[in-house]
Amino acid sequence: MYQHFDDAIREPVGTATPRRRSRHPGSWPAFFGAMGRDYETVAFAGAALTRVADHESSLVAAAIGPGDGRALLDVGAGTGRFTAIARARNWSVTAFDAAPEMLAVVRERHPSVRTVEGTLGEPMPFGTASFEAVIAMRVVKYVPDTEAALAELARVLAPGGSLLFDLANGRSLARFGYPADSISFVSPTAVATLLRRVGLHRVATYAGPRLPHPVYRRLGGERGAAAIAATERALDAVLLPGAGARNLIVHAVRGR
Repeated sequence: MYQHFDDAIREPVGTATPRRRSRHPGSWPAFFGAMGRDYETVAFAGAALTRVADHESSLVAAAIGPGDGRALLDVGAGTGRFTAIARARNWSVTAFDAAPEMLAVVRERHPSVRTVEGTLGEPMPFGTASFEAVIAMRVVKYVPDTEAALAELARVLAPGGSLLFDLANGRSLARFGYPADSISFVSPTAVATLLRRVGLHRVATYAGPRLPHPVYRRLGGERGAAAIAATERALDAVLLPGAGARNLIVHAVRGR
C-alpha cells in the first residue's frame, strides 16, 4: 500500500513552499482528547483501516531501528501506538502530545515513558539535539506553518538521527475529504525544498493510500479491505508513482 516513489519526485523550478490552504482551528487537542483511550479503536476500525495502521507501524519500525537505550521523541504520541513500537525496540521514549487525556493513557500503558504536554508548531521544551530519533506521524498536517514544525523537529534531533513524519498531499483529490480550513497541505515537489531549508536530508518518501478516508470507513470488512487493496494496486499500475496519494510519509536524517 505504501509505495516508494523517490525517483518520481522532481525539484521544482524556483522556491517551493507548502500549500497552506487551511489553518489550525485550535480545537484539535480537544477533538482527539475526547476520544481518550478509544482513539485507536475509532481511528482504525475495520480491516481496511487496520491495514493502513499496520503499514504505518512497519515503516516506523524500519526507520527507527534498534534503540539500544537511546532517546526517541514521539510527537503527537496519542495513546502510544508508536511509543509501544519504540519501547519494544529498546528506545528510551518521551511522548509529546497536546491532549492531556491521551498522555494519561500513555502513562497508564507505559509507566516508564516520560510524557510532556505541548503543541507542535510552538517551541518544544527540549534542548537542541536531544533525541537520536523522532517520530511525528499524523500530526504535522495540523500545524499551520509546516516549515516551522519541521524546523522544530529538526532542532531537537541529533546530527545523523532519523525523523519519520507524514504530510497531507495537496495534489490528492482525497484532500477534499478533510474538514474545511483544518489541514495544511504540501505538494510532493515541495518536500525536498522543505527538508533542505531545515537541515534535513531525505532517505525515502512513501505514498499513502489514494482513496478518501470515508471509503475505508464504509468498506471496513475483510471483503471491502480486499477490494480497496485491489483498487490501490490498479491505481499504482496506471498512475505515476505517488500520484494522488492522500498522505506522504517521509524518512529523513539530520545533517552532521
